[in-house]
Amino acid sequence: MNDIKILEQNLSKTTNEKNASMQQLQSISKKVEMRLALINNINLQVVELNKDIQEKNTSISLMSADLYKLKNQYANTLNFLYKNMVDDNIITYVINAESMKDAYNRYLLFKKYTEYNEFQSQKIMNSIQSLNDKIQALNIAKAEKTKMMANEKEQKAKLEIEKKQKDALVKKLVLDEAKIKSAVIKKNKEAKELNAQIQKIIDKEIAEAKKRAAAKAKTVAKTTTTTTSKTTTTTSGSTAKPITKENDATLNLTPAELTLSNDFEYNRGKLPWPVEKGTITNSFGRHPHAFLSEVIVENNGIDIKTTPGANVRSIFEGTVISVFFMSFNQNSVIIKHGEYFSVYSNLKTVNVKINSKVTTKQTIGTAYTNPSDNTTNVHLELWKGHIKYDPALWIRTQ
Repeated sequence: MNDIKILEQNLSKTTNEKNASMQQLQSISKKVEMRLALINNINLQVVELNKDIQEKNTSISLMSADLYKLKNQYANTLNFLYKNMVDDNIITYVINAESMKDAYNRYLLFKKYTEYNEFQSQKIMNSIQSLNDKIQALNIAKAEKTKMMANEKEQKAKLEIEKKQKDALVKKLVLDEAKIKSAVIKKNKEAKELNAQIQKIIDKEIAEAKKRAAAKAKTVAKTTTTTTSKTTTTTSGSTAKPITKENDATLNLTPAELTLSNDFEYNRGKLPWPVEKGTITNSFGRHPHAFLSEVIVENNGIDIKTTPGANVRSIFEGTVISVFFMSFNQNSVIIKHGEYFSVYSNLKTVNVKINSKVTTKQTIGTAYTNPSDNTTNVHLELWKGHIKYDPALWIRTQ
C-alpha cells in the first residue's frame, strides 16, 4: 500500500508536465501490477478467514451439543437429589439404612452426588464462557471478512480506473512509437556502457586482490623455505601452493572481509533501501517494454523513482572502490562488501571518496532529477565478481 501511495504522489506531480508520458505509463503499469498483487493478497486473506469462520462454526456446534448434554446430566442429578435427598428426606434416607455400614455408604453417596453436582455446575459455567468467547471470535472474524471484502471491492474499482488511464496513455504514445523505440535502444546501449565500466572496475579490484594474495603466498613460501633451510630435518612439500580457482582472490578474503561478506549474505532480503522513500519502476533483467511488447528492455539492476533531492544511502557497510561520471547516468559510486559490490548511479552529488569506509544507511550522495521530464530515479546494481543479482530480492519490502 505504501508503494502505491508513493507512486500516486509521483504521478500527480508529472501528469501535467511535458514529455512525462512514458514516465507516467511506467508508473501506472507498476501501480497496476502492485494493485493486482494487493487484490490477490486480499483474496488469500479472505480464503483463510473463510476457513477460520468454518472451523469456528464447527467448534461452536460441537460445544453447543456438549453443553446440551451437560445440562441434561445436571438436570437428572438435581431431579434425583430432589426426589431422594431433599431436606428431611436426606436424613430419612440415611437413617432408614439397614446397617451402620449401609448408612455410611448412603452418606458417602450423598456427598458424592453433591460434589458431582458442584463439578457439573462449574463445568457448565466454563463451557458457557468458552462458547461465548468462540461466538465473539466468530463475530470478529466475520467483521474482518466484511472489511476485507469492502477493501477488495474498493481496490478493484481503483484498478479499473488505472487500467483505463494506462490504455489512454498507450493510445497517446502510439503516435510516438518510433521515438520510444529509439529511446529504448539508446537506453539499452547506455546500460551496456555502464556495465562495461563497472566490469572494468571490478576486474581491476579482483586483479589487485590476486596480486595481494600472490605476494602474500610468496612471502609465506619464502619464510617456509628459510625456516626449512635452518632445520636439520627436511620436510617434503614445503613450497607454497600455486594460486588456483579454489583460492581465487574473490574467495581468498581476509578474515574481516569474509565476515563482512557473510554478514551481507545473511541480510539478503533485509537490506535497507538506497533511498528513504521510493518505488521500483524498472525491474531487473531482460523484459518486455511497458508499452512496446516486442521491444526488450535490458536492466542490470533496478530503477527506483524517488523525490527530488533525495539522499542516496549505502545499503550496507563497506569500502568505496570507485566514483565515476558518465553523461547519461551522472555520478556513480561502487562500494565493496567483501565479495559483493553495490553500485549506485544517477547521483547529482557524491559525498564520499575512494577508499572511504561507509556504514549502513550512510548518505553517499543525492539523487539526480532529469530536467527534461522532472523525474528522479536512482539506479541500483548488485554484483558478486562477474555475476549480477536482482537487488529487489536483497532489499527489504517497504
